[in-house]
Amino acid sequence: MDIKVGDVKPLFAHDVIISTVFRVKNNPQNNKQNNQDNKKSKIKNSKLKNSNSKQKKIAKIEKEAHSELLFLDMATRQVISRVALPFSVLESLPRVIEENIKKTKKELEKNELPKEHTIETLSQNKNYLG
Repeated sequence: MDIKVGDVKPLFAHDVIISTVFRVKNNPQNNKQNNQDNKKSKIKNSKLKNSNSKQKKIAKIEKEAHSELLFLDMATRQVISRVALPFSVLESLPRVIEENIKKTKKELEKNELPKEHTIETLSQNKNYLG
């Protein structure tokens, strides 16, 4: 895959924090309460208690989650990047990181100089003399 990085400058993080947020897609307890309220208006309380004890069905709660990675610069003690990841991406991270660690270790163990990578930089303001 050809990904154009462009003018994105790297930020170096010294530490990372991860937090996960869960969200309920459907709330069966609210639906159950609404159904019970409707039944109460139509049926006597004694009959309602009997029907509830017989028909106890556990409704499945559908949840979704996303995790946030907070990258920290410990020199300034500030968050330099906040990235939200859906669960599907979070699941694939260990494999991707493991592959990168293996390639990096292999390259570091070699006694050869690394191949020079050409990095193209583009200047937005050619008149800047700073």
